[in-house]
Parts: sequence; C-alpha cells; structure tokens
Amino acid sequence: MAQNFGAGKRERICQGVRASLIQTETFNVLMCAGIILLRHPIVELFMSNPTKEIYHYSDAYLTIVAPFYVILGLLAVYRTTIQSMQNGWAPFAACMIELVMRISATVGLVGMLGYTSVCIASPMAWFGACALLIPCYYRMMKAWKKDK
Repeated sequence: MAQNFGAGKRERICQGVRASLIQTETFNVLMCAGIILLRHPIVELFMSNPTKEIYHYSDAYLTIVAPFYVILGLLAVYRTTIQSMQNGWAPFAACMIELVMRISATVGLVGMLGYTSVCIASPMAWFGACALLIPCYYRMMKAWKKDK
C-alpha cells in the first residue's frame, strides 16, 4: 500500500485493500470454524490434563471471540493501510479506543455479565477501532480523489 501511495496509484490501493480483505476474511472464517470445532484440542496444546472448569471457561471464551475474528481482520487491513498512507494519528487513536473499550468491558460490565465481560472485551475493542478506521480510510480516499 505504501508503495502505491507514494506512486500516487489510488486505484491500486483500492485493489490491494479489496484483495487483502478477501484473503484475510476467508482465512478468518475458516479459522473461526476450526477454533469452534477444535476447542478442546486447542486447549490441550497449552495445558496438560485440563479440568472440566478449564474447558468450561475456554469453551465460553473461544466460542464468543472466534466469530469476531472477521472484525479483527477488518481492523488489521484498514489500520495498516491507513498507516501506509502516512496517517499515524488515526491508528494511534484506534489503539486508545481499543484500550478504553477493553478496560470498560472488563471493569464496567463485570458486575452484570461476569466472565462474559472478559470474553467480549476484545470484540468490543475491535468494533470501536473499526468504527474510527473504516470511515477514516474512505474519507482519506475521497479527499485524495478530489486533490488529484
């Protein structure tokens, strides 16, 4: 993306984002299915002899977080594209949004949702960051079109 930005090739950036999204999201959907189907073997990679309680908590976490990897894929593509277009402020602000949303979810929602608040903290953070970055990307592309 950075090379195309430097060369002034706006259409190539759009093509690169599109291709990146297709590849990333295809892999994320497959990974989500794999994580959900193979939850217990995944836990066994990290722990020997997991207990029923460990399976209970890991099942909840993996089942809640895995479907949101699609949002994480959007975040990765748009964040790196915006950085490649010499905008460091939006990705930095997105990181701050992620931090605040993770803290808010775990501290603010734990009384109502318990452990589930820990599970939804990352997906909430990813949504928040995407809510900033995706419109930012399209505004940058629109402004660039007007300038050229």
